[in-house]
Amino acid sequence: MEFNNLNEVINFIENAVSSTMPQVSQDIKEIMDDETNSQVKGWSGQIFNSVEPISTDTTAEAEFKDNGKWYSLITGDEVGNPIKFLEAGSTWNRDASNIMEASFGKCNEEIPQKLKNYLLSMGIPIE
Repeated sequence: MEFNNLNEVINFIENAVSSTMPQVSQDIKEIMDDETNSQVKGWSGQIFNSVEPISTDTTAEAEFKDNGKWYSLITGDEVGNPIKFLEAGSTWNRDASNIMEASFGKCNEEIPQKLKNYLLSMGIPIE
């Protein structure tokens, strides 16, 4: 690769990073999905499809979205995504989950290397 000036180098790197963000956010989503599946037994449905990847030119993340009508079995009120109740340990017959903490830890371990590998595959020599 040859560049004529520093601005071309900066543009190339910025474009490379930008092009990886959708995949990185998908990788984060997969980690969160795996943690949800491993910690939430006996449930089915929307909780397993509620993690949405989000990316911009410089950021990648995923979050639990309220993608459906979740209602309290006690009050009948709509409660939003039940992840908050799982994490708090306030669902019936369950201890608190640690989906968010475990996902965050795995993301900190895995995502930097994945990003590095994506950028290396685009010809950016990162050590």
